[in-house]
This record gives sequence, C-alpha cells and structure tokens, in this order.
Amino acid sequence: MAIIGDRIRDVIKTEINKNTDKIDHQVDCVCRDIRSGKSKPSDVKKLRKFIVDALKVIAAIKIAMETVEALQRSVEAARKAAEATRKASVIGASLNPVSAALGFLQESVIKKAEEEEKDAKDALNVAPILVTTFEDFCGRSLDRISQAIAQRAMKDSIGN
Repeated sequence: MAIIGDRIRDVIKTEINKNTDKIDHQVDCVCRDIRSGKSKPSDVKKLRKFIVDALKVIAAIKIAMETVEALQRSVEAARKAAEATRKASVIGASLNPVSAALGFLQESVIKKAEEEEKDAKDALNVAPILVTTFEDFCGRSLDRISQAIAQRAMKDSIGN
C-alpha cells in the first residue's frame, strides 16, 4: 500500500470528481432552462459563483502536491540511509548473525521505500494534468452557460 500517492489521489477524488459531477449536472439543467425560457437570473448567477468557487479547490490540490513532494524527498532520504545501513550490516554479517538479520530487514525497508517513491512520483505526474483538465472543464461550463444565454437572447430578438 502506497500511502503517499494515495494521499494526493484522495484529495483529487474528493474535490475534483465531486465538483465535476455536480457542475456538469447543474450546467445541463440551467442551459436547458435557459433555452426553454424558464431560467431565473439568480440560478445562473449561483451556478457561475459555484464554478468559480470550485476552481479554488485547485489551491488545496497544489498544497497537497507540495506535501507529497516533501514526503517524497523524505522517503528518498530514508531509502538512501537504509541502503547505507544495509551495506554496513552486510560487512558485519560475517562476524555477527544479528547483523545478517538486520541486513535482511533493511532489504524490505529499501524495497518499501522504493515502492513509495515510485507511487508518489506517478501520482505527482498525473495531478497537474487533472488540475488542467478541471480548469478547462470549468471554463467550458461557463462558456456553455454564456452560449445558452446568447442563443436565448437571439431567439427572443427574432420574436420566437
């Protein structure tokens, strides 16, 4: 189980995915209401405010990414220390069976640290793409609302 990478994934899952689903549904409903002439300006204003507020989630994600980067550096330092300890225990293993056992234990610590390091890097590589995608999605959602309003205004000006 990779704890560090899971931290960033949890933040993304709870914040971005939750808001994406809600925004998508509300934009569909508001655009449908605008086109049919049933929308209220207050609903559009509330939805636009919600989308802008949802973009503020990106700050929380960036903070989580910075935390993960710091943890990743700590794991890397721990792995290097474990490797040095392993080398020392290999040398001492010839004289002491306890050192041999410590060398075996250090192997598992090193392996776990490498897994954590790799998983954290993978999560950090994906997070910026998800943040950019979310920003683009919010921009497109605001554009959809503006287009629906413009279409309705054009339809009203024509007299339909």
